[in-house]
Amino acid sequence: MSDLIEQQLRDLFAAEADAAPRPADLVMSTRRAARAQRLRTGAWALAASVVAVVAAATAVWPPAPEPVPFPQVASPPTEPVRAPGTLSATPGYGPGTRLSMRPVAQVLDLAAGTAAKAADVLPDPGQFLYTRTVGRDGRILTERWYSIDGTRDGLGFNVQDGEIDRFAFPGCRDGRYVSGPDQGGPCEADPAYLPDLPEEAESMARYLNLSNAHQDDAPAQNKTNSIAKDMWTLGSSRYLRPAQRAALFQAAARIPGITVVDDAVDAAGRTGTGVTWTFGKGRAMWVFDPKTFAYLGSDLDTTEQAVVNEVGDRPAR
Repeated sequence: MSDLIEQQLRDLFAAEADAAPRPADLVMSTRRAARAQRLRTGAWALAASVVAVVAAATAVWPPAPEPVPFPQVASPPTEPVRAPGTLSATPGYGPGTRLSMRPVAQVLDLAAGTAAKAADVLPDPGQFLYTRTVGRDGRILTERWYSIDGTRDGLGFNVQDGEIDRFAFPGCRDGRYVSGPDQGGPCEADPAYLPDLPEEAESMARYLNLSNAHQDDAPAQNKTNSIAKDMWTLGSSRYLRPAQRAALFQAAARIPGITVVDDAVDAAGRTGTGVTWTFGKGRAMWVFDPKTFAYLGSDLDTTEQAVVNEVGDRPAR
């Protein structure tokens, strides 16, 4: 090391020694430093707790029910059944070609009569509509919890190939999302129960027509498609009181292109009376019990509904 560098180091250490605090000053400065450290630590702890509370409030989601295993709600068929949506062979027509000679209004009037006799339950705004769709093997394919008034967070499960997809339906309160990635953003509530939905066939038909008036200038099949989707949504993912469901069935008879299919098969393999309509390349079918005309489901799945108190509640069987 050069003499110059050694001298610079000696000068530096000497200067620091001259500037060193006296023992009493060192004690006082240490106490002040400790007190400042405690204040800083307390402030950081308070800030951290505030951040944690804010983060927790931002990430609030409805309590999730245990998704595995799904409850077994039906038993698999014990004997072979025909594929969903197919028709039996009919002499003179061949497989899958028979359309009933009965007027569609007759069948849907019978279905409406059965629907009107169901128990009339008025849901509470804070409750949820629970729906589940069931496949041919009796296993649940989807589960949903929809907020009755649209202000509370809902939840959904999809099951496909053994995998479970979980997703939330953020509630909308006072025009703002109450949770989720868009929390605080503008929204419109999407209630599962529409108390003002018509309870008479003529009014229901008018409601469906006006709700799809934006399709008036489009090809006729476009409006049929749009109305069919509304009917499907109302029938499967909205809570309808008996009079409303009866009105929906009767109004459906007024939609162009709807026909009756005898010997239809629902998703569970049960034979019934089908009411079907086509729109473009698509097709929808409601299947009713051939004797009681109770709604069984569609040719794609069977749907069960119940009103429950909380997300995660499942109706007892």
